[in-house]
Amino acid sequence: MGIIQTSAEAADCETIQEFLDFLGRDDVARACSVKRNTVDTIIWRSAKIPANWFAAIEEMCVERRRGCPRHFFAFDRRKGAPKSYKEDGAR
Repeated sequence: MGIIQTSAEAADCETIQEFLDFLGRDDVARACSVKRNTVDTIIWRSAKIPANWFAAIEEMCVERRRGCPRHFFAFDRRKGAPKSYKEDGAR
């Protein structure tokens, strides 16, 4: 299989690949209802994790008593999305 990380090593995940490997790519795919290939593609493209996966992955982190690093997720507003009331300068 793969190398099983200790809790100390898991806390040191600095990359998305390390984080997804810690959680288990197959487990992430199952929890997020996607194919394993989709998880691998995120790593291969050095992309952020889709924001709509956050709830499932956060639950996995809670089960493993590990913090869920929000900066690994793509929470950025999409291009072309309407600006919020405050962003467009309206009063």
